[in-house]
Amino acid sequence: MDFSDIRDNVSDIIGPSKTLLNRFILGALKDLCSKTWAYTEVLSFLTTAGTREYTLTPTDSDTIIIGIPHNGVQKATINTPQPTASDGTSAGALTPGTTYYYKVTALVNDYRETLPCVAVSYECPATGSIILTWDAISGADGYKIYGRDGTTYLEIDEVTAVTWEDDGSETPAGDILTTSELMKEIGLSNLEAEKQRNITWRSSESDGFNKLIYNGYNKIELDRIPITSGIGVQVRVALEPTKEITIPPVLEQYHISIEDYVRWKLYAMTLTKTATWPDKNYADYYRREYLKERINLKIRVMYGFGGDQRIKPVFFA
Repeated sequence: MDFSDIRDNVSDIIGPSKTLLNRFILGALKDLCSKTWAYTEVLSFLTTAGTREYTLTPTDSDTIIIGIPHNGVQKATINTPQPTASDGTSAGALTPGTTYYYKVTALVNDYRETLPCVAVSYECPATGSIILTWDAISGADGYKIYGRDGTTYLEIDEVTAVTWEDDGSETPAGDILTTSELMKEIGLSNLEAEKQRNITWRSSESDGFNKLIYNGYNKIELDRIPITSGIGVQVRVALEPTKEITIPPVLEQYHISIEDYVRWKLYAMTLTKTATWPDKNYADYYRREYLKERINLKIRVMYGFGGDQRIKPVFFA
């Protein structure tokens, strides 16, 4: 669904320009998202040893992060492998001189996976094969390897060892994970609430962090500096569009609310020779419909942290 679908659904109102309709559709999306946090996305990353601060980046560059739900942060219970690549020793079918890309996950109980590692790239040597090696992950029963083109990571193989040689004989198949079941909820707080941070806190190192600190925009901090890399973290963020976007599936279900908002704003305009459609009675009706739908939606969604846009728990009789 995109803006044209919404425009088509309000085409019974004769006269408004495409530009005007787009402006009101974007206004509806921004209002709906900021007031209810209806648009969310799970962002995943792996920690880097010695790094405390991380940046969260939405998939759609035309959106901004406006908050994190109170239960929107999870930490991996099993770390992710961090492989390195080297020349293979077997005669393989990979193309020498071509760069290949790989990601590795750890398996627990034979079916649950960690988040994938950061992509490892390597130029294939004359042997036509590449070797990946990683440290054993405590609690892991095996590992999955994904690759090879660097754009679409498909499963190539599953092993129990901590080394694997790609000779090109395996055909990639099966999508890579974007989220993981091996996660547990951890705490979250606003940066403004961490006024007592001190030198000891800032310099302490541990892999036992149990809280993320959010600055209200797109930065987070760990409450300990990790000693090792590969600790998976998933953060559900609330988003708001900044310009015309393809309406994501999570918002498509609210298209009636979006249309009611657009009708409200159109009918509430000043009546002129060119704008002949405004009608106060219709404007009042669609305003009530939209606000009623928005309140019902807000009751169902999460609250959390996000500076001025924080959604607070609301109790209704």
